[in-house]
Amino acid sequence: MKEFTEQTRRQITLEAAWVCLGESHGESLVRFADELLHAAIYSDSLAELADCSDPIMSIAEPLFWRALDELGVPKPTESEATWTLLWHYINRIAEGVCSPRCGLEGIASVYYATICNRESTGMVGCSYGIEHLLGAHFATDDVPAGRLSFKGLVGPAADRALDDDIRSRAKNWLASYPTDWRVWGSDQH
Repeated sequence: MKEFTEQTRRQITLEAAWVCLGESHGESLVRFADELLHAAIYSDSLAELADCSDPIMSIAEPLFWRALDELGVPKPTESEATWTLLWHYINRIAEGVCSPRCGLEGIASVYYATICNRESTGMVGCSYGIEHLLGAHFATDDVPAGRLSFKGLVGPAADRALDDDIRSRAKNWLASYPTDWRVWGSDQH
């Protein structure tokens, strides 16, 4: 992979992961290509993608992968893309960058995009160690803020306790899966 700033590397890696999982669309790829060009990152295919007037995925996706290849960025496998996105969202929860429930929405998106299509035994998400985080999401995703009951608490106190519990579970997950999954081809996963 070419040398990029950490932020650019993160953006490229996350976008590639979403495209790999089929959860992107042509317009976002065109915008992404334009952002990279404005950041002085250039490839012929990236320029062609940014100039795409009909950004349907059948046109945009091959240009995206060709651009990444020209930039020396390998295409992730579905497994690498899944781990990358899980690590991203769980790390954001643990670091307090986003609210726990917002992070859980991201984890659920990854789950619905890939994991639930191939899980057939055991607890939901157990092959990635996210079963407790998914459980927290499923238990709360329809409960309005202030209406939750958690560990004998109700209302705002329950919301705070649940958020603390989710952050704790996220930190425990990172301790169990410490690799920065944003790096393709890592031997550590």
